[in-house]
Amino acid sequence: MGYHPNLSARRLRSKYKQTPVIVFFWPLDFRINILASFLNAFAGQVQHSGFDCEFVVRTYDSRKLCAYDEIMLKGSYSGIIIGACTEEDILHLEKMNPSMPVVLINRESEIFSTVSADNDLAGKIAADEFRRNGFTNAAVFASSVGYIASNYRVKSFISHCGENGITVNDYHVMRGAHLTAAIT
Repeated sequence: MGYHPNLSARRLRSKYKQTPVIVFFWPLDFRINILASFLNAFAGQVQHSGFDCEFVVRTYDSRKLCAYDEIMLKGSYSGIIIGACTEEDILHLEKMNPSMPVVLINRESEIFSTVSADNDLAGKIAADEFRRNGFTNAAVFASSVGYIASNYRVKSFISHCGENGITVNDYHVMRGAHLTAAIT
C-alpha cells in the first residue's frame, strides 16, 4: 500500500530514552562478504565502551550513494558510517555536506572523519613474507576495477617487493574481476 514508517517520528513518540541511531552504508557487491567482520568488530567495540545505540545497515550500489541524499540531509540518523565508497561518492558527499557526523572506512577526505587500515604496511608485510620464504619472483592478481584501498595495497606490495629484491614483472600483474591476491 506504499506505507513507509517514519522512524524519526516513531522515536519521538517513544516513552523510552532517546538512543542514537547509527546508519552503516555498505556497497551491495562482492565485498558484502566482509560486512559481517565490520559489524562484529563495531558491535564488540560498542559493547566494550558501554555506548548504547541502534545500528541500521543500508546497502547501496557503488557510485550511487547519491540515491540516499534525502536520508542524509534530513538528519534521520545520529551518524553515518560509509564503507567502500568510490571517489565519485566521496566528492558527492563533500558537496552535499550531510547534517550529521560522517565516518568513511578506508577512504580519505578533507571534510569527513576516516578510519583506515595501513595499506602500505599490508603490502610490506606480504612482501616481507615472500622474502622470508626465499621467493625471488612474484605475480599479482588484482582487480580490474579501481578499488581504492586494494589498489594502494597492490602498489605497496610491488614497491616493497622491489626493496626486498623480489621481481614483479609488469606482465605478471594480472587484472580481472574482483581479484586481489599475490602468488609466486
